[in-house]
Amino acid sequence: YKSPSICQILTLVVFSIADFCNAICVSLQAPFYPKEAEKKGATATEYGLVFGVFELVVFVISPIYGQHLNRIGPKYLFNGGIFTTGICAILFGFLDKINGHLPFIILSFIIRIVEAMGNAAFLTA
Repeated sequence: YKSPSICQILTLVVFSIADFCNAICVSLQAPFYPKEAEKKGATATEYGLVFGVFELVVFVISPIYGQHLNRIGPKYLFNGGIFTTGICAILFGFLDKINGHLPFIILSFIIRIVEAMGNAAFLTA
């Protein structure tokens, strides 16, 4: 058995921190979004689907990313996934500025779907 090098340990630490921050970005939306959605007139079913579509997209897209991982490259997939997830988490925070029920729900779905695609890229890489 050979001890891991400093570079390998640092890589593991960076991946661990990135995974932790990614989980925070994805999960911190849950306590705040339902109240905002209800203020916009959304039902529990609608905002439940907004959260549920995230896991569905990750489930569907991850094998596709895995199939094309060698062509895309793990570094690009990892960095692109982290970037996409972070930007979408920020955009999701600005949804309270949207007026009207339907635009709010549609943008919620779009942002969560794109965020799920970024999350799937990050997790697959």
